[in-house]
Amino acid sequence: MATPLRPIECSAQPLSIAFHPVKDLLAAGLVDGTVEIHDLQPNDDAPASANGGDGDDGMEGDDEADTILASIQVAKEAPPSKSSTQMLAKVDASAGERAIGGKATQGPSCRSVLFSRPPANNSNDASMSQSGGEHLYTVCNGGSLRCLDTERACSLESANNTGAPSPILWSVENAHNLGINKLYQLPHSSPCGPALVTGDDIGTVRLWDTRLCGNNTQITQKSNPFDNLMQLPTGCIQHWKVNHDYITDFETNGDGTTLFASSADGTLSVLDVRFVNRKNTPRSVSVKDVDPHAPTAPPQSSRGKKSTWDTSGYVQSDNQEDELLSLALIKNGAKLLVGTQQGILSLFSYNIWGDISDRFPGHPQSIDALLKVDEDTVLTGSSDGLVRAVNLLPNSLLGVLGAHDGFPIEGLGFSAGRKVVGSVSHDEYIRLWDASVLNEDDADEEEEEDGMQEEPSKEAPGLKGAATKAAGEDSEDDWEDMDEDEEMKDHDSDSDDSGGEGGGGSKPKQREKIFKSANEEFFSDLAVDIDNRWQTNVVIREGEQPADAIFTALRPYGVDHIARRTIFEEAKKAGVPYTRESTLLFSQNIVLQEDDSFSGLFTFYDDGTQPIDALYNFAKEHSIQSRFDGLRDALLPKLCELVPCPRKRPRIWHNKITSEDGKPLGVLEILDEDEAVDTVDGFVQRIAVDVGDRTAFRQNLLSVICKSVTCTRRVPVLYRQTVTTPDGRTIGDVEVFEGEEVIDAAVRFIRKSNQSLDEIALKNHLLQRACGIDRLKCTRNVGVVYNQKINAEGGAPINTLTIYENEEPADAVFSWCKEHNVAAASYMPSIMNAVCGSDLVVCNRQRASYFKIPISSPEGEHVNTLELLVGHEPADDIYAFFASNGLFKKGWDFRGVVNQLCEKPAVNCQRRKAVKHYDRNFTMGNVTIGPLVVWEDEEVADVLYSVRKSHNLTLHDQVVKFNEICKKPEVVCERTRAVVFHKTEITKLDYEKFGNETCQRQFLGVKYRSAFVNLPFGSKVAELLKEDAAKAVVEHPLFCVGILVVLLATLHIVARTGRVREKVHPAFTWTLSIWLVFLVAVLQAVLVEPDTAVDQAMHVYEGKLPDLIILEDEEPVDALLKWGKLAAKDHHPIVREPIYWEILDELCNQTEVLTCTRTRAWEFLNVGAMTFFGQDYPIEVYNSAVDPTADCHPTSGGATSCLEKAAAQFCERLWPPPNNCVRDITAHIVSQIQSTDEKRLDAKCSYKRLALEMDAPGRELYKRAASVARERRMNMSPFRRVDNGTLAFDTWSRETAEAHTAIDTFHKIHDPESREWNDKPCTPYKDGNMMIEV
Repeated sequence: MATPLRPIECSAQPLSIAFHPVKDLLAAGLVDGTVEIHDLQPNDDAPASANGGDGDDGMEGDDEADTILASIQVAKEAPPSKSSTQMLAKVDASAGERAIGGKATQGPSCRSVLFSRPPANNSNDASMSQSGGEHLYTVCNGGSLRCLDTERACSLESANNTGAPSPILWSVENAHNLGINKLYQLPHSSPCGPALVTGDDIGTVRLWDTRLCGNNTQITQKSNPFDNLMQLPTGCIQHWKVNHDYITDFETNGDGTTLFASSADGTLSVLDVRFVNRKNTPRSVSVKDVDPHAPTAPPQSSRGKKSTWDTSGYVQSDNQEDELLSLALIKNGAKLLVGTQQGILSLFSYNIWGDISDRFPGHPQSIDALLKVDEDTVLTGSSDGLVRAVNLLPNSLLGVLGAHDGFPIEGLGFSAGRKVVGSVSHDEYIRLWDASVLNEDDADEEEEEDGMQEEPSKEAPGLKGAATKAAGEDSEDDWEDMDEDEEMKDHDSDSDDSGGEGGGGSKPKQREKIFKSANEEFFSDLAVDIDNRWQTNVVIREGEQPADAIFTALRPYGVDHIARRTIFEEAKKAGVPYTRESTLLFSQNIVLQEDDSFSGLFTFYDDGTQPIDALYNFAKEHSIQSRFDGLRDALLPKLCELVPCPRKRPRIWHNKITSEDGKPLGVLEILDEDEAVDTVDGFVQRIAVDVGDRTAFRQNLLSVICKSVTCTRRVPVLYRQTVTTPDGRTIGDVEVFEGEEVIDAAVRFIRKSNQSLDEIALKNHLLQRACGIDRLKCTRNVGVVYNQKINAEGGAPINTLTIYENEEPADAVFSWCKEHNVAAASYMPSIMNAVCGSDLVVCNRQRASYFKIPISSPEGEHVNTLELLVGHEPADDIYAFFASNGLFKKGWDFRGVVNQLCEKPAVNCQRRKAVKHYDRNFTMGNVTIGPLVVWEDEEVADVLYSVRKSHNLTLHDQVVKFNEICKKPEVVCERTRAVVFHKTEITKLDYEKFGNETCQRQFLGVKYRSAFVNLPFGSKVAELLKEDAAKAVVEHPLFCVGILVVLLATLHIVARTGRVREKVHPAFTWTLSIWLVFLVAVLQAVLVEPDTAVDQAMHVYEGKLPDLIILEDEEPVDALLKWGKLAAKDHHPIVREPIYWEILDELCNQTEVLTCTRTRAWEFLNVGAMTFFGQDYPIEVYNSAVDPTADCHPTSGGATSCLEKAAAQFCERLWPPPNNCVRDITAHIVSQIQSTDEKRLDAKCSYKRLALEMDAPGRELYKRAASVARERRMNMSPFRRVDNGTLAFDTWSRETAEAHTAIDTFHKIHDPESREWNDKPCTPYKDGNMMIEV
């Protein structure tokens, strides 16, 4: 290792460093958003410990006060989240939001710092203003770019004087919309001059002209960080967005015409700097983000197309399937070296950017930083905390320059004159290393070493001979030359690079380098091959334990314990003295902090023991197994930093197994959380020799093992398959036990997982995969969910009950009882309790089905299977089937199906009227009501309303029960509100005040009698007699005389025929004639002439009106107006008639259950419906705008108090009440009313046009029509519309047309006669014309 110098301690964790190009100054960007400038000339030049001053030779006193020159806050508070892009942990580390001490830091951070680049022809003795370093540039995680005056910043006078000029020369607060991750400066020879280059967290690269940035014309940061994506800030001369993950590093070629940018998305971007100066080229180039791992589209012909280099100034490499983290241009510009996340050094040949040409694996972790030493050598900073020197082409690891105590190295740099190498990691120290070892002249070194070489010592077996120095022999040179071994030749040299040192042809002899301290005495120097990739030397000092030296030397290369042990054995054979065979890697005193009841020393040696096993054995030996989890969480991460941890579970039992004759069978290990029987079964099945009955052998082993470990089962799992969702989420494992059917295991997993799975696909997959494996059973494809032996009451076994997955358990139990002559009524309840309590059984019902029939629609579409259950009334099951399948809404004949099924012999119907809902012990509002029966012709709302009124309960109690009952699929609820008043047998003639309509003569009044109508063909005869032609004939005075004449004539004609005349006496003919006269007289008196019964039947028939129904929360006058409009369909209009006002008076003044708050009806509007838990709730509202006297004051949002009250009444019937129900329903009603008002003048109804109802007084018709006309700038009078051509309007506006519509509507209904005629209902005839029914 190189000599460590005194480290520099910062006030916070440094994220990046930059050395001044001329002076001994060092700038560091810190995680707290400040930039510090330190002096590299410490008071004491003695070497310091590499641990940051923790040892005896570390920093003493106030070193920070001796080195720090300035501390300037350059970063403001970063927004909480500037990007929706999910960054990797690597991004956060480079962005200053790393995990420090196990806790993530947040806030502003200075991510990168950079001193201005010196001109190409500068000399070291020039002044600062001429040699570079005048400016210090910084970038932050908030997206800002700043320029500081170096001299002003380093001035103590300026720092102590508050009135001194600020060292910050200019700032671009919104340089990027996201955090800037990397800062770079182009050389002065670049086409853009020494322009700055910045790269941010989402792959954006921007070029900056520092002369323009000094104009201080900034874009104000907006609240949304994405507002300025398409607008370039002042000073930005070019914008590329071709990567989709954060930019990690920049590099340029010699003349600065080409810029290289590496990204965590796995691609290298090559950017043409000359593109900036071209005419007619875009200053902003963006490529849509795509998934780099997605399959690429098939290549298309590029004939006639320009490349992105010509059109956008860039080309991009193929995705390397690895994060590209660092860059260095080597081999005189012929190779571009890239450090990657997987620890591979990749090389691109210049101008061949599609894919890499060489790769050098070997670093155990990511390569986050590269520092070019010469054209063949680089320093690498890796996440394992080591700074390595690496030779490229040929590839070899030269040695380790320094270490950071295991912390990842994020940055490297040379000081002025290349005297010192600086490195930055995840602590608060900047490590400095003596770089003189890298700057020795190779030619002088070779001359010195030529005379000092000795004969190689005899190689120990398995090791390569290396030059062994005699004890006490000193060397002034920090590089040691060694003859190149033939086996170390580089097999990965670049055959494409003919101009570099790695070109084809014979290769010059190379030298190997190792680092060692001056005046160091060697006892043994051994060369070791590592994975045939590189060679290193294990140096064992005199008095040093070989195990310690081997572990220390080989740890950076990830060499495993077996290889280390082999090297140790070879060292023993070579005669290296030792006192112990293993390295003590870790030692710590363990104390239980709760009660100090335990204290013990835990030690961990490099003896091949797994770290987790060492911790488990320690806990077991000291009887603290209950504290093992805490011990593991605390110490295992530390141990895994020292040696690999291939497993995280401890070994709880292990032993060598032998056969009965003593033959070794292998070592059996059981890990924690493993089932012993599974591990033992796998071990037994892998035994190659014959051990007899393997099952018995396994059980014998288990009987011994289970005495030491916990065994929860004795049957092994033969097959295990993990099941995941399409999005990759793990559901669980399907386990097939020994002797179990595969299909049974699949069904068990499906039933226990409680997940929505494609059961058929899963079963087919398992059967295809598992059925070809030995020892697995696949004899059926239907799973068994229950298989138990059933005993009689006395304990005698009856038989085994087997239930398959596709059976209903109740049906299977019922069939089993019938098959074994078991009384189902006695045994079924207990058997069903046992069956339904099983984990795998799903019981949809407790009663068995004795009759099944598939039901199809008239079109042949299968609806479902109707099942009649044991102990149920068939009508009830049929009703539930109709309700569950929506057949009532489809208009199916429920009564016909009931009658048809009840005729079948297998179906026993005690009644044919169905019960819609039955509750044996019904409670409502904490009141026990008792049995509740709702029949098929009853509404649930009506029954619950009756219960509520009879027990003085609340509306809330009723609503809760209504929702509980009606959300059941087998119950149909037509209405959500109960009927509070029902008036039947309403006859219009009962309300006639003048004249006696019943005194008119009614011929053939029998047509009004119900007894006659109910006779066969009676209804048809009655309808025939109601026709006008039949009525005219019957009402004629000679109707009965004509009948009598016809009968007598017929009688005498028949009597005069030959045979009748011979057999019938003339006296009989006359006697029969007298009887005919008598019968016709009776017909005239009984059937034709009116009587009291006929008059009453006629009275009811002529004046029959629909039933009047009033629902809950409904105003009686509104219900009455709806009823009046319905009644007018078959009669003359009755609104505004005596019957209307008398019924309204009866409702408001003579009915106790009703309360009238007004006598003027409002406009009824059906504004939709709301489906809530499967029940439709119609939204019906009454618009008060038609009533000028309505007491409704306006509220917010265009609503009124009346509309909000209606919304509140609607929401009261929803349970549980939705959030913001009243607000949302009110807004919906208001929007629907507004929509209705916009279309009023286009309506057919005259009242709707004028926003009135049918019961509006005549005086309001004129007022409303005049209001509509005046709003549209037209008067009602004296203007008279003339549209016969004498008075023409060239173009009528919509307002004029609407005004004329209102005036025409008024003239149509302004006088009572025309209004009554207008209100008469219309009846459509066959020709399609609408005619008034008179």
